[in-house]
Amino acid sequence: MKSHLYLATLTTASFHCDVVVDGIKFDLTPLKGPHSISVSEVLPPSVRNLTWTIDPCGPLQKSSDVPASDQCPSGTQVCGIETITIGDSKFVSQIIPVAGDIGGSTVDAGLSVLEGDPGGLRVVLHGGRWGEKRDLQAEIDFICSEEKDSPITLKGWDSTTLSLSWKTPYACASKDRPSKGGDDKSGDKPPQHSRPDKSGDSWGWFTWLFIILVLAFAAYIIVGSWVNYSRYGSTGVDMIPHSDTFRDIPYLVKDFASKISSTLSSSGSRGGYSAV
Repeated sequence: MKSHLYLATLTTASFHCDVVVDGIKFDLTPLKGPHSISVSEVLPPSVRNLTWTIDPCGPLQKSSDVPASDQCPSGTQVCGIETITIGDSKFVSQIIPVAGDIGGSTVDAGLSVLEGDPGGLRVVLHGGRWGEKRDLQAEIDFICSEEKDSPITLKGWDSTTLSLSWKTPYACASKDRPSKGGDDKSGDKPPQHSRPDKSGDSWGWFTWLFIILVLAFAAYIIVGSWVNYSRYGSTGVDMIPHSDTFRDIPYLVKDFASKISSTLSSSGSRGGYSAV
């Protein structure tokens, strides 16, 4: 993917999916809800599973069927839960709250536009706490995709930063987006406009050239008329520079048109056989 960060990080209180960055609107609201990706590792006689869960539009909801001690803290938006399975036994070994407004505090989110092709939005969520670590964060690249939503891809985890990638049409800059239920009659692809087209706000070089020539001609007529008036006392049409030429223009045009007409008439009258 040939993309780069277009502008310096912009901060905004939390992240709730509907934002405007550098004049570009991004609405990821249809992606609301928990989304997970799991990585398993077999360590005989046990199996280690680490599941990362994210809700880009708000905090993860608690489940009444799971003990509170086995769930992420309130306000967490990105969280990892590691479980160990040995035979028929399964237990939670650790919980990693990576990012969110944890403990009631509000943490800013970094927003950056991914320029280039295909483009998209980078969101950096902070606020995670894990043991003695207080600088955890999640870096999610929402990649513009012409296709339907793709599964989240895990790019890496270094015990401090969780990197994720998510291809979705909702990461494309757009004013109008289809509803999540697919009621949009235009299809699954949201209408796109990566940036406002500024070409209509400025005139082309040909227009400027025409204006300059007109102004130059007008200046020539005005200055020449003033010189003829002040130096030679000319008045009326005689003030205009080369007034004789301007007077002759209608006759020159008429003579030219007459010659063209006669040429066409003579060429059209030739036909048949000539006498030998």
